[in-house]
Amino acid sequence: MTILKKPLYFGQINNHLPLGQRKKSPRQRPLFAQSWPVLLIGFLCLAMPALADMRDTNKVRAGTPPYDVLKQVITSNREVLKGLKAPGDGVAPLLTWLTDTDPRLQSSTILQNPFGRVCMVTNLGAQIEASPGEVDYGVNRLHSPVLLITLGTDSWTVLAALDQPAANVASAKASLERLAPVLNQVEKKKDPTEWRIRRVEAAVDHQVQVALKRYEDRVKSGRLVVVGSMMDFDGEYRRGKNRLLLININGETEPEALRQLLLTRGLAPALADPALGRYQPPAKASPSDNAPIPRPPAQPPKK
Repeated sequence: MTILKKPLYFGQINNHLPLGQRKKSPRQRPLFAQSWPVLLIGFLCLAMPALADMRDTNKVRAGTPPYDVLKQVITSNREVLKGLKAPGDGVAPLLTWLTDTDPRLQSSTILQNPFGRVCMVTNLGAQIEASPGEVDYGVNRLHSPVLLITLGTDSWTVLAALDQPAANVASAKASLERLAPVLNQVEKKKDPTEWRIRRVEAAVDHQVQVALKRYEDRVKSGRLVVVGSMMDFDGEYRRGKNRLLLININGETEPEALRQLLLTRGLAPALADPALGRYQPPAKASPSDNAPIPRPPAQPPKK
């Protein structure tokens, strides 16, 4: 009588062999080889949010360690203070300067000797609402006769308020939200440069109005002048790079009216013309300007 036995499978045969003689089953694969599609999908799911949040950032300046920065500060401080004389006690600074948070906006760009002559207040968007106490101190306590409000033509704050989420600077959200309603009122322009500058000018005009209302008594009595200005870093106003341009004086914004103010009437045209007025887009060349010059009719040959 023949007894039928169940056939042994490959794995069962392998189990009866010594370890050195065992062979891998063709169905047995490494764990990674079996699960790589799952791992790939998981990696992509984790990486997509990071890729979506990628945006340009300022790079750390290579080769400048912190101790070298401090050395430059101490050395420069010694050199700069040589020969400088601070105003005496009780002497008001020439101006309170409210500026954007931009390292290019330095008091040395508007005065040759700003030491003791400028009360500088800096915040995102040059907003009085963001630093009311500091601006009040310069105007009401130090009695500076001029409140100068300045934004750069390429102000990051203005661009971020409309065009960028600025999620990487969560604490800036409140400052940007204050700017957005003002900027949204600016009519869109076909030229992106003009539209950007118009929005920055609108932000400056708004802060001038805030200052005129806040310091109304000092302005009416002639003890304070509120000036809105733009720092043209790239020469987009076509009057030279890094030039300070006054676009609003006590609420007056018309270029011709600015030149007729009592404050500016005594300025020579060589000083007033490049420094006063708003942005004007470059004139477009008409088709006739590019037309070829007509040639005179050919003369018949002489016989």
